Amino acid sequence: MYQERLKFEIYLELLTQVKYGNRHYAELKNCTQLPQAELDQNMAPLISEGLLKVDLGESKDNQLGFNITDKGEQFIDFLRLALEYVESQADS
Repeated sequence: MYQERLKFEIYLELLTQVKYGNRHYAELKNCTQLPQAELDQNMAPLISEGLLKVDLGESKDNQLGFNITDKGEQFIDFLRLALEYVESQADS
């Protein structure tokens, strides 16, 4: 049975994927298995809030790339704690 992921779970996955090297748009689309529109919708707040930054010039094949910021690294820790709390409350 498919269970819809929480928005924060998607944010955590995107930030973590970029942190560990899946930095290009196509890689993120493949590993998150999100449709393009949904990926774009979830990437927009991460970029606008300064958690990810767009890297236009790094790729040889002109793929859109991303880098995680210090703020993004801190947000990963916050999201993990928040999701652990939610899961513990659901088990209670």
